Amino acid sequence: MNQNKPDVRPMGELETLVMKEVWKRGRATVHDVRDALQQQRPMAYTTVLTTLRNLEKKGYLHHEAEGRMHVYIPVVDHQTAARASVHEVLQRFFDGSKARLANALFEEEPLTQKEFEALRREIMELRKREQSDG
Repeated sequence: MNQNKPDVRPMGELETLVMKEVWKRGRATVHDVRDALQQQRPMAYTTVLTTLRNLEKKGYLHHEAEGRMHVYIPVVDHQTAARASVHEVLQRFFDGSKARLANALFEEEPLTQKEFEALRREIMELRKREQSDG
C-alpha cells in the first residue's frame, strides 16, 4: 500500500467514533461499543451494528464469530485511516496542494513557537530522507 495515498475510503463522523472504540479495545462486539459510547453518544444497538458492518464493507474491520456474537477486529490501523482522511481533505478542498492545506490550518490557529520548531524539524528530516532516497 502506498504510504502517501492509503487504499481506504474516509470514514464519517459516527464511523470514526465507533472505530476509535474498536481501536482502543483491539477487538469489540456491538455491545462493547454501544456500552462504551453510551455516556458520550447514546445509540441504538442497530445503529452500532449497521456502523460496524459499514466499516467492515469499507475494509476497516473484519469479524470473527464467537458463539452467536460477532467480534469486530481492526484491519486498518489508526495512522493509515488518519492519512486517508487527510488525503481526502487535501484532494477535495485544496486540489492536492499541501501548502494550501497548511496555510488554512495555520490561519485558523497560529502555531506556538514550540510547535513551529517541531514542525520545522520534521520538515527538514523529511527533506533529508527524500534527498537520500532520490
